[in-house]
Amino acid sequence: MSNNNENHRERRTSSLSFRVSKSQREKIEKLAGQCGMNRSEYLLSRACGYEPKSRLTPAQTAVRDELIIARSDYAKYTSMLYAMPQDERMAMFRNQPWMTEALVRLRRTAELITDIINRYFSPNRIPGTSSETDKEQERS
Repeated sequence: MSNNNENHRERRTSSLSFRVSKSQREKIEKLAGQCGMNRSEYLLSRACGYEPKSRLTPAQTAVRDELIIARSDYAKYTSMLYAMPQDERMAMFRNQPWMTEALVRLRRTAELITDIINRYFSPNRIPGTSSETDKEQERS
């Protein structure tokens, strides 16, 4: 499979050089940094029509850190639930309004967590790399 990827990947042997103003350079570096990319990767992606995703903002990073703590709390609650006598557990689960509200809250939380995980862990695509080739093959 890697031989197939090697055949599709074009080796970068050429370079470009151009002048920009100080403010333009700062803007390019800022945008690249927000996407977790260097200048070259960012400009190449933009030139090929991609709009790289920004990485987490400081506020989103704080939310992620809170979610890590929440995961630990969830594990503790799960352990306590399993330690609870069967009859108490059954009474709690038979309380339909409580269960419905709990599931609604869990759904909202799961959607937020999924969004944060997707933004944090999915890499930006750089044209001509193996990750780009892999994405093209997934679409076929």
